[in-house]
Amino acid sequence: MLSCYDVATGTEIHRFDTHPDGEATLALLSPDAKWASVGTTKGTVSVWNVAHGRRIAGPFDAGGDGPVYGLFD
Repeated sequence: MLSCYDVATGTEIHRFDTHPDGEATLALLSPDAKWASVGTTKGTVSVWNVAHGRRIAGPFDAGGDGPVYGLFD
């Protein structure tokens, strides 16, 4: 489970249910904060729509043998 908050108000915007992909280990926001890339303990990466809390791509195998702790372009 991963929660996204509005830092100005402290209000939770949405929760991303990463289960059964594993627990979230990493989250990166796009510059416009519309998309989040989320890595998990099971070595997968998914892309989520922040406003709606829906997965739009993935899960993709990150190619490692363990949790995702970093993403590179």
